[in-house]
Amino acid sequence: MKSNKRHRPSKKAPFFDSDVIATGVASALSRDVRTCSKLLYAVTPSALLKEFASYQDESTLKKYLRPDRDTSELEGKAFADFLKVNESIGKTNAALKALSELTVDFSDPTLEKIRIARNCISSILGDITTDEWYNRCKNSGGVSLGVPFMDTSNEQKFKCPITVTQRVKPLFDDYLNFDSSLKLAIQDLNGLPAFADDRYDVVEASRATTVPKTDSKRRMIAIEPTGNMYFQQGLMSLMYGRMRSFGLNVRRLPSSHTSLAWQSSITGSLSTIDWSSASDTVAYELVRLLMPTRWFMRLDMVRCTHMTVDGQKVPLNMFSTMGNATTFPIETLIFYALAVAHIDYENRLPGWKNSRLVCLHRGRYKDVSVFGDDCILPTPYADSYVDLMESVGFIPNRDKTCIGGPGFRESCGGDYLLGYNVRPFFLRGPTALKKSCLEPWLYIIANSILKKSIQLFGTTNYIYQSQALRFILSQFSEYNLKIKVVPGDFPDDSGLKIGADRCRLSSNFPELKFSPTRCSKHGTVSFLFCKFVYKQSASKHDPTQLALALKRAVDRQATDFLAAKQAFRYRVRSKGGYVVSKGYSPFWTL
Repeated sequence: MKSNKRHRPSKKAPFFDSDVIATGVASALSRDVRTCSKLLYAVTPSALLKEFASYQDESTLKKYLRPDRDTSELEGKAFADFLKVNESIGKTNAALKALSELTVDFSDPTLEKIRIARNCISSILGDITTDEWYNRCKNSGGVSLGVPFMDTSNEQKFKCPITVTQRVKPLFDDYLNFDSSLKLAIQDLNGLPAFADDRYDVVEASRATTVPKTDSKRRMIAIEPTGNMYFQQGLMSLMYGRMRSFGLNVRRLPSSHTSLAWQSSITGSLSTIDWSSASDTVAYELVRLLMPTRWFMRLDMVRCTHMTVDGQKVPLNMFSTMGNATTFPIETLIFYALAVAHIDYENRLPGWKNSRLVCLHRGRYKDVSVFGDDCILPTPYADSYVDLMESVGFIPNRDKTCIGGPGFRESCGGDYLLGYNVRPFFLRGPTALKKSCLEPWLYIIANSILKKSIQLFGTTNYIYQSQALRFILSQFSEYNLKIKVVPGDFPDDSGLKIGADRCRLSSNFPELKFSPTRCSKHGTVSFLFCKFVYKQSASKHDPTQLALALKRAVDRQATDFLAAKQAFRYRVRSKGGYVVSKGYSPFWTL
């Protein structure tokens, strides 16, 4: 007698073992570091070489996570840590509120520094009008509430009902009256005779989720409502523009920080300070005390007051978390302004302690630099600055904070020890253990190993001496994969970025097989690499894209006919997901 019970198909066995590859890379790289140390750093103390090698050994697999590992325990721990931090921020809010009520007493240094910092932020941000805010509002490319991961296009985000909080609902109505072309486009997209009353899905909270941080820790982020994110992006863009005028250019700051970290590792004149869960420890009351009133009202309006954490709705004592577009600029401004206020206050004469004016162009602030929670400031003020920040709720990350004389410094991905670049190689796990995920993962590792090998052995000898490079290239032969060679500006998972060294690589590794070059009859090389592959294509006359293109043209002050015509050449964003192309990859010849 046949059973009616349906059997679930058995799970496919993994195509490859990522642990074996990861362990092999770590072991080979450890030998490379010790070999290189004896060659390049022979004039340095042996203790320095030992510290360099140990640092690399500890860090290689720090961020590696096997894709089939159960991370529910790590996620639960991340949620528990978040709730604990949120509770402690509630106490910080109460303390700051009590402190702010001291309106006459000038004897409290913390309160005076907060007031100086508020004037500093006011000088940077200036005033804000509704029109300039609305002109910069846009959708991000990320996930929001009600929008699936596989389709984060503008069309999907403007499909009704649009998720908003109660306070943003009238704001969105006001915005659509401001941008009538987008209002008509949304109406057309949803097939509504008029913009109906049920166009919104009013939510009470954002939703917490986690992403990998290290092999033993996950980072918590928030998924915000779609409508809230639209306005948050506008405020973020406006803040970045104002900050740029005062040297806080978020595009250039990372490279500037690595340069300062290298310099201070030799001189010790600057200290690098890092913070634990900085974005989750920005207290609501601190933002209220530091931000200009008009800015605070708008920032407060578009934030979520609650978050759903592991099925439980929790009121937020922090101002915002990662996921809110305004979190990073707020964080940068607060750390920078309090650093400037602290240095300014400590340098004032006793009779001027009650003055709250600060000139941001004075020479003593030129060495103060902040990018998110990465802070760099003169060493004499570093310890007292940490004390100040702890008093307003921030938690220093002692492992990454470097205060004192010459030695180790770390900031924005630059790790330096007495002027030597000791940035370790961090190996991350593949997305899955199936065949289609092996090749792009090997490319990512190989391209990173190439950079590390060139740093250790130089551009001439890295092919002959790097054991890590030899091991990772042997994996292509072991799994019978043809190597695709691509230009240096292509994605890391699209192919091997070896440039003109292909000939040397082929002669030293004869077992390697390379994909052939695809050329047209005119001799033109075609490039195929990792890209978005779309299930559907939007019409080039799509009203939503046209409305957004017109808005960009107005924002860029397109006054002549040619500039207006360029606005219609908008990039059509369709629907789809990220996949690895299996087409040919080219190599160019002289």
